[in-house]
Amino acid sequence: MTVYISPADYAAYRGVSRVTVYKYIKKGQLKKALKTVGKKIKIHKAKADAELLQTLDRIYNPEEKTSRKNPKQKKHAPPLPPDAPQKIQKGGTQGMTMADAQKLQAQYKAALLKLDYEEKSGKLVNIETVDKDWFDTARLTRDAVLNISDRISSELATISDVHLVNKRMTEELNKALTELKI
Repeated sequence: MTVYISPADYAAYRGVSRVTVYKYIKKGQLKKALKTVGKKIKIHKAKADAELLQTLDRIYNPEEKTSRKNPKQKKHAPPLPPDAPQKIQKGGTQGMTMADAQKLQAQYKAALLKLDYEEKSGKLVNIETVDKDWFDTARLTRDAVLNISDRISSELATISDVHLVNKRMTEELNKALTELKI
C-alpha cells in the first residue's frame, strides 16, 4: 500500500517550508507524486523525492540546462578553476545540499549578529583593547614596585635589624600595590 502525506508533512520531511512545497506543486515539479483525496492534496514521498531530484538537479547543475529557444542546445557554465575541488573540500561544503548550505548560511549570519550584539552591549571586548589595558596595568605595577627602592633605600640602610627591614619592605610593597588603580 502506498502512503500519501500532506504537503505540510512533506515540507517537514524535506526540511523546507510549506510555502516551498506549494511552489513546487504550482510549478508542476511534483506532477507524478500528487493525488487529490476529496479536496485535499496528498503527496507520495518517494515519487516526489525522485521528481525533485531531477528538477532541482537541472536547476542547480547548469550544464544540464537547455535553452528555451533551442531545447537541443545545451548551456554551459563557465569552467571551474582547477583548485575548486580542494577549496570546496577545505570549506567543508562538499556533498552539501542547497537546503543544508542555506541553513548553514543562516546559522553563520545569526552567529555574526549575536557577536555584533554582544560586542555593542559590552559583553564582548575587542582583543586589542584588552591587550592594551593589560599592558598598561602591568607597566603600572612594575613601576610601582621598582619605585620602592628609590623611596626607602636610604631608610633601610640605617636599619641593622633584619626583621625591621623585612617589615618595612612589606609595608611599602603593600602600600604600592594598594595605591594602584586597577
